[in-house]
Amino acid sequence: MQALLLVVAVLAGVLNTLQSGSNSTLNKRLEHPLASATVVYLVGLTALALAWLGAQVIGKGGLPAGDRVAQVPWWGWIGGTLRSCPCVAFQSASYVARCTTARATSRTRP
Repeated sequence: MQALLLVVAVLAGVLNTLQSGSNSTLNKRLEHPLASATVVYLVGLTALALAWLGAQVIGKGGLPAGDRVAQVPWWGWIGGTLRSCPCVAFQSASYVARCTTARATSRTRP
């Protein structure tokens, strides 16, 4: 079992490095930073939902008890929102940079 967990950990590390290239390609092709961020998060949500369903099938799933949920402080619930802020900011900055470059290029043409 420990060997399997080691393989999963290494695979997760490799896939994590591929993520930035994949996200960058998506952003370049869609040419819309918020659309690409939405796609990334929806695909991630789908993957998590499938993993949760798989855990249900093998009997390792379930939801936390209500008292456990009630013990989470308010800042424990905003992690996803905080994670999306830099994503949107970086992608929006790249969009603005492309627009600025396009405008500057069009002005220099005769």
